[in-house]
Amino acid sequence: MKNNRIFCLSVLLLPLICSCNESEDISPKFLCDMLSKDYAILLAKESSETENYVAKELKDTYFRCTNVNLDILDDIAMLNGKNFISLGNTEQFNGIQARKKIDLSKQALNEDGFYIYTESNNIYINAYNDRGIMYGVYEFLENTLGVKYLSHDYTYYPLSLKEVNLYSYDKAYVPLFPQRAYLNTPVFDNDFNYVAHMRFNTDYAVMPSYMGGSSLWHQFPIPGHTVGSILPYTNYLEGGVDSNGMPLIKEEYKEVYQHRYIDDKVVNNWYLGELDLCYTNGVDYNISNGNSTLNLMIESLKEILTKDTTCEYLHIGQADVAFSCPCSHCSESASKYKSSGVMIRFVNKVEEAVNSYLRETQNGREVTFSMFAYSYNVQPPVNDEGKPIDETVIPNKRVTIKYAPIQADYVYSLDDSRQNDSTRNQLKKWSVLGCDFMAWTYATIFSNYYYYYPHYQSLRNLLTELHNANVIYEFDQSLYNEYNVYQQYLDAYVFSKLCWDIDKDVNELVKEFCKYYFGDDAYMDVYNFHMLMDGHYNYLSTKAITLDSGGSFITGTNFPYQLMNKACQYFADAIAKTNASSSKQKETYIKHLEIASLTPLYMSLRFYPYYDGVNDEMSSSLASKFFDLTDKYGVKKYGENSLLTIANLKKEYGI
Repeated sequence: MKNNRIFCLSVLLLPLICSCNESEDISPKFLCDMLSKDYAILLAKESSETENYVAKELKDTYFRCTNVNLDILDDIAMLNGKNFISLGNTEQFNGIQARKKIDLSKQALNEDGFYIYTESNNIYINAYNDRGIMYGVYEFLENTLGVKYLSHDYTYYPLSLKEVNLYSYDKAYVPLFPQRAYLNTPVFDNDFNYVAHMRFNTDYAVMPSYMGGSSLWHQFPIPGHTVGSILPYTNYLEGGVDSNGMPLIKEEYKEVYQHRYIDDKVVNNWYLGELDLCYTNGVDYNISNGNSTLNLMIESLKEILTKDTTCEYLHIGQADVAFSCPCSHCSESASKYKSSGVMIRFVNKVEEAVNSYLRETQNGREVTFSMFAYSYNVQPPVNDEGKPIDETVIPNKRVTIKYAPIQADYVYSLDDSRQNDSTRNQLKKWSVLGCDFMAWTYATIFSNYYYYYPHYQSLRNLLTELHNANVIYEFDQSLYNEYNVYQQYLDAYVFSKLCWDIDKDVNELVKEFCKYYFGDDAYMDVYNFHMLMDGHYNYLSTKAITLDSGGSFITGTNFPYQLMNKACQYFADAIAKTNASSSKQKETYIKHLEIASLTPLYMSLRFYPYYDGVNDEMSSSLASKFFDLTDKYGVKKYGENSLLTIANLKKEYGI
């Protein structure tokens, strides 16, 4: 349920003029107060379901902010002299297009971009695809009306507007990446309104057709680690368990899965309950064996893609394990090609066979396969001179690398001088392969969601580095199983804005988010909290103290009592100011502030045992305060692991 009313008398917001791929800065000109004129929403006679959907969104939001009702029309004759907001290929836009030649191609708009143009006080919004038209409407609502899409359950609407000042638009809005997403809890749970408002395009939340859909990926139950869905071991069980209690694979399929030899017998190598594949089986040996990993993978994908006739992308991602198949074949191949090279050689063979089959059976169809460069195969298959080891480790044209350096410290960008040695400059080494890239980056501390993590400060440089490396899909993974961690919404907001305008000032975006999420009375206290913590992270980095310091990084030594006490005090002050205010949004703002305060409270709670002068009574009082809030807002998780629950944390503190 949404509770998102804020009262404001007027809005004087300018449309942004500099897109991320334009250097020219054309100052906007005031055109009119839209409320002084009659406007309607104009659609083409054969408008799409997305255009009809977003026309209704525009109508409803405009009415909510102004109490003015916009008619939705598909016939210019019905305008009766009204000005209009044109969506899509209306007859009026086509007349403008014949004269102006606006480039709405996929290449020009990077798939999801859009164009907004004003002439004679009329507004034209069009795009390469329907998603882009929807995003264009949201841009218009944000920049002309002042709407702010902030979280899954809170949007700022300026209400009872007395004027809506329209400034000139003549601009292409182009995203850095055709596909992009910041994975947080509402995205993981398929909150399509939130996904659309953030202007994401991701296989993790495939929007319905009336919202323009999403890029066409084959949908696996687990989108990242897919080999278990392509070749489920449950299809090859003989019954019974081994000496470790793990299921027994039939003899003829044992070498399909990650294995090792003991006394010349194949033993499947289970790791934390998962079973990866042997990626040399069918490539370097067992080449003519119909039960090889390669052949079974090819046949399974033929079947999958015979049923799924629309997808354009399919991801091949190894199991979420820490090491590759330890068999002699894989070990020998990895010593020659590196583990990433082993995987590329396998996926290249898969792509060749499957796309050959699709071309023959589905009228020339081809699918792009993405390969996970993650965990044990995250290092590129290049030699000491920085060149590909040989031609077999260069991905095929229809193979792209999804680079996921999970070992990185995401307080910094990948090539930041403070980044760890195992990550810095690796993206540049990967780029010598000359293929398209996708990126899977990370945005939280998965073992402790409530530890402060200023990932947003790295985003401008990170996204720039990825854009320069020709990344076509940036997927930034945060926590995904707890709604009551505030920073996932702030980070997503900054991520979204930078994906559409990389020149945005990050700190100004943080301030903007805080202003509308916490209210005028409190937002500077929250902003100052962020600046305090960000500054402290920067200070620690000058002492070479980073997350790579391991468990010794986030401790009471590095985050002293005075710092955390000040951090908590910012929220105490913000809550007191809000309680004393006359804001009609008081209850909502208090909720936001109390949930956001869980971060400094949690950190203080964890660090209290290491602070001098803190007694049991103080610790008990802080624990009660923290857990009262988690109970109040129904917090269930404080980390990714199934054991990292608030219920278990209470036991730790005797509650």
